[in-house]
Amino acid sequence: MDDSSQSELARDCSNGAFCRLCFSQVHELHRIFPPTGAPNRLLVRKIEYCTGIGVSFAADSNASICAKCVGLTEELFRFKQLCGANERWLKMDAGGEHVAEDLEMPPAARPDSGASLLTIATEQLEEGFRGCGEEVGDRE
Repeated sequence: MDDSSQSELARDCSNGAFCRLCFSQVHELHRIFPPTGAPNRLLVRKIEYCTGIGVSFAADSNASICAKCVGLTEELFRFKQLCGANERWLKMDAGGEHVAEDLEMPPAARPDSGASLLTIATEQLEEGFRGCGEEVGDRE
């Protein structure tokens, strides 16, 4: 991509014409920092937590996010929270000690459940990523 194409893309993105995360123009777009009303600070923090991308009013005042990326960010946030909770649970039980009775193993992680948390979560995430940002390849 040449410099003029990058400049044009950056200008369009800064005008809110693209999703700040996947560059989609297809999905419904929502302003991250709406001109009226308060920004969704929780969403901004989740974006940074899940993607490592810092979004700020100073740099991204007109930025938008598509409904698909909002959903994916929420799913990824829940997945990371689940992984963290499972990790804490495993570390509590790492010494082979009986887990405290008030700490219950997540249902899908129980040996008799026949389900794998990793498989379940990965399949759900893969389903969510299908179609998101597909038009990005068309611009190259």
